[in-house]
Amino acid sequence: MKIKQLITTSILLSFILSLCGCRINSANFDPYTEDFLFEYDHQQNLNTSLAGFQLGIAQSEKGYYFANDCYLYYTDKEEMKPVVVCNKPNCLHNMETDPAKKAECNAYVEEGIYNLMYYDQHLYFIATVRPEPQKVVYYLRKLALDGTFIEDVYQFPAWPASLIMHRGYIYYSYGDYDPQEMGGVYTSFRLARASLSDKKEEVLYTNESLSPYVNTIMAAGKYVYFDSTGYTVTGDQFDPTTGDGMVSEYYCFDTKTKSLTEMDGMEGANPSIPVITADSLIRRFWFFNYEDERNRVLYRSNLEGQGLEEVFTVDPTTFHLFWDGTYFYVDNWPMIVNAQKENITRTIQVYTSDFEPVTSFDFTNVDGEDLSQTMTSSFKMSDDIIFTVERGSNYPADSFYYIDKREIASGKVSAHKVTF
Repeated sequence: MKIKQLITTSILLSFILSLCGCRINSANFDPYTEDFLFEYDHQQNLNTSLAGFQLGIAQSEKGYYFANDCYLYYTDKEEMKPVVVCNKPNCLHNMETDPAKKAECNAYVEEGIYNLMYYDQHLYFIATVRPEPQKVVYYLRKLALDGTFIEDVYQFPAWPASLIMHRGYIYYSYGDYDPQEMGGVYTSFRLARASLSDKKEEVLYTNESLSPYVNTIMAAGKYVYFDSTGYTVTGDQFDPTTGDGMVSEYYCFDTKTKSLTEMDGMEGANPSIPVITADSLIRRFWFFNYEDERNRVLYRSNLEGQGLEEVFTVDPTTFHLFWDGTYFYVDNWPMIVNAQKENITRTIQVYTSDFEPVTSFDFTNVDGEDLSQTMTSSFKMSDDIIFTVERGSNYPADSFYYIDKREIASGKVSAHKVTF
């Protein structure tokens, strides 16, 4: 069994390496085009910038890379049977029991990876390095598609709270942390970018509210979107039932004009992550109460976030919204996690571009297992697959699940577990 798996790994990795011979000249693309550039655009539905919500999945043109239990895996899109990303003929990969030999495997990453990214036929992730016991340095690490280390591309000035790669730039956020102030808080937070060519940091925005944060970064075409949260009062004065004392805004950065625009908001509400379509943004707003009917309303705006127009009212009350160019997806998992509704089943509803219902599916039968009330991670998706993950206490070992989107049109959708 072990010999068979090693042979399969070698064959598949040879195929991966053959793809590397066809290189694309990154100088040939228009950085401001409205067309999607697979090799150079942020995969917004698969790679959320927020570190805690990364699934450790990256998509190449031919398949998917997984980061699981300190190893990198690859699978083509049809088989969905991951194998370890290492082409060393005598390596035992994830079957190695000798701790000293594990590090010799190309696929082994000791600290684990949750923010795996694919860009211009390479893999990237945030690497944590401790040159001294009390010192931590964060790098953007670049790997070949066979897992071979290439270089540490960029050293971040501090821990990057969120990160994307888009059209020749790294966009990231980080803060100034003061351990003495108010028992330890961030005193400012920045949204910055650095060119992959000259590695020079350019600060685009600074948040100087109380306990400031820049949490998520999204990008599509020439636009980059990010949030900014903070407080005007100290923590014990903040009212979590109304949001009074909280500042929450979304911004749009035009990479061509280098202009920064605050997106339209709703008074007394916290804006959600925008859903980016070809010509507009779909947005919702959180009114700090799970029973507030205003949480259900979706609004459309232009691509800079201006001119809110009500377009649809969804059910259930609390949700995550996604768009893949064909369907809108409404996921109710926050209702289960945050509102602690024990009678709620984890359900994903599917709508057309005009919000006509297509189908819905849940996790009551995942290869015979009922995960409908325990699956608490948001899902991510590519053009072909919807992914979600169940993280246990033994992280970085996760359980990955997927749904083939080709089943949606039939209305008969089933979830399956990824077997490593």
